[in-house]
Amino acid sequence: MVKKITTLNIDDEILNKAKKKIYNLSATVEEFLAKKTKQEIVKQNPICDKCGKKENKACKENNYIGMHWLCPDECWICQICLNTEVKKIITAVR
Repeated sequence: MVKKITTLNIDDEILNKAKKKIYNLSATVEEFLAKKTKQEIVKQNPICDKCGKKENKACKENNYIGMHWLCPDECWICQICLNTEVKKIITAVR
C-alpha cells in the first residue's frame, strides 16, 4: 500500500493534548478515514529481507524493538540482522 503525505489543519490545543498522550496522529487519522469510507486497513508485519523473520515494526509504543526500515537499502531488517550488519561495518572500519 502506497502512503501519501498530506497536511492537516488542527487546533493547537487539540494537537498539544494529543502529543502529551503520545497519540500516533497518522495512524489515528488513517483509521478514522478508513472507517468513514468503510475501507479495511491492511495491517502487515514486515518480513526481514535478510533472514525472513516476521516481526512487528519498531515504534515508540514498543520501545523501538522490532523490525526497522533500513535506508538507503530500502528494506525491512530485524534487530538481530541489524546488529550483525553493524558488527560487519565496525570490523571493516578497523
